[in-house]
Amino acid sequence: MIADLQAIRFNKKDSDLSCWKIVTHVAKIESLSGPVLDSLIEWFGESSPYDIANERAKKVLNEFDFSPTQVKTIKKYIKENSQIHETKYARDSIFKFMDRYPRYFNKDYRDWYDSSRASRMHMSY
Repeated sequence: MIADLQAIRFNKKDSDLSCWKIVTHVAKIESLSGPVLDSLIEWFGESSPYDIANERAKKVLNEFDFSPTQVKTIKKYIKENSQIHETKYARDSIFKFMDRYPRYFNKDYRDWYDSSRASRMHMSY
């Protein structure tokens, strides 16, 4: 038993989803969330290639509430990992995240992220 979570039906055919449900639940329990969120942030920061960065941005950035230190770490990963900031598919998740924590993302940072220097959105294919 995990607090108020009575059970999760574990689907062997989709074990990733079953495990993700457990992780998200534990990450939302205040007394347990710190280390779990830190691990998820690191997992996001190590994203490669682009499709993995997109998947992880969608799963992590807007699902949880982060501490100021965690937001700063995510900000650093967005800037430093080209697989994160160059993928055009994660843009919506990243902009939504920046909107949730506006005091950490000034105009210069947002302009950088939205520029051709950072984003493949502006590159032709």
